[in-house]
Amino acid sequence: MQAECPKQYLRIDSRFILDITLSRVLNVAQFSGCMVPLNPSDHWWPTTESSQDERIQTCTGGTERADSVLAALRALAGQAGDDDWSWCTMRRAPAFMKMI
Repeated sequence: MQAECPKQYLRIDSRFILDITLSRVLNVAQFSGCMVPLNPSDHWWPTTESSQDERIQTCTGGTERADSVLAALRALAGQAGDDDWSWCTMRRAPAFMKMI
């Protein structure tokens, strides 16, 4: 793909794919918040709807996707309880369906 930005910052109907995905995830009652790992040079994040949502935290991601997942889990240490669950998803997957 040849784009001027990462896939999660492409737009669908004027919204970033990232914002669509995170809003759908957080609209499910079981989720109280999330951790988003970011590349240190990510200059798109501050322009997103998600960056203004107090339920969303960020951390510095890693070189590979697995490194970013691990960074996010480590950033949650001390916040998540022993019985809490975590769920990992790609931020560029807007097809998450709202549960009815």
